Amino acid sequence: YFLFTQKRLRTTLIVLSLIAAAAFFMPDAVMERATTGLASRNMDDIGAGRVDGIWLPLLPQILSSPLVGHGLSSVLWSEAAQHQAMLPVGHPHSAYLGALLDFGILGSIVIFLFFRHMWQIFSGLAESAPEPIFRGFFKGATACILLLLVQGATDDSFAFSHTQVFLWLAYGIAMGLVARTRPVKWMIRGRPQAQSAPH
Repeated sequence: YFLFTQKRLRTTLIVLSLIAAAAFFMPDAVMERATTGLASRNMDDIGAGRVDGIWLPLLPQILSSPLVGHGLSSVLWSEAAQHQAMLPVGHPHSAYLGALLDFGILGSIVIFLFFRHMWQIFSGLAESAPEPIFRGFFKGATACILLLLVQGATDDSFAFSHTQVFLWLAYGIAMGLVARTRPVKWMIRGRPQAQSAPH
């Protein structure tokens, strides 16, 4: 994401060189874990046992209340947990699966609409915040949203958690900046637009 937003050939070459060097000197144990299951194309091995041990046993729980879900941290009292049909875990190791379990389809739509709103605010401030330091700060904040969406495939949660402290602090700062810039009308599809002067 950094390389995509910078669009500088020299920076891109330097970063790619550093990545290649890091991969070359990476310990064998790290590379072995990173490539587990790729040779055999076994999804359960790639997912470190999540597929058969967590995700598949929890699927019937989603179907029992698909629209509104079962409430926060519902994996703890799910049928699979009660009958020990899954690994003894406290969360489903997938933010997407967790959202469907806890909030259902309707709640998940609301969550993703909120993250879309957050993205619009961050990207708007990254382009037009009053100070350069804030523009850089909110570029980092937009990257945090992308990270959560990718990491959420196998971990974390779309409900607030301790791993998202920076993201939520950034949102609070963004709200403060938006309020301070009034009467500038900030949010028009995520881009700032000044109000016209009174006649």
